[in-house]
Amino acid sequence: MQVNQYLRPLFLIFNCQTPENFVLDIWNCCVEVDGKKVMLNKMEMEVLQVLMENPERILTKQEIYEKAWKANYVSGENSVATHVHKLRKRLEQIGAEGHIETKWGIGYRFRVKA
Repeated sequence: MQVNQYLRPLFLIFNCQTPENFVLDIWNCCVEVDGKKVMLNKMEMEVLQVLMENPERILTKQEIYEKAWKANYVSGENSVATHVHKLRKRLEQIGAEGHIETKWGIGYRFRVKA
């Protein structure tokens, strides 16, 4: 085994230029908006990171699942929708609702301007 397999990623904070200064802190598994923080579970953080890496781009459930879970998508899997729902609830706690948009029949996208 190589030593670098155990090193934490160097990319610890993911900033997205939104009016609210939306910051995803990967190291601490939380999101901060205008100085207000909320903790995320691992999969909520992974889903949000995938969406934030592709701002304004609609991603299918399959794309999100395969990038966040690092596994093949199984048709009918509801994990993405469940985690997006939970993520929206957490973002509402800090006044950041509206950033995750549903495109019915297609998928989800991260809106820079909610």
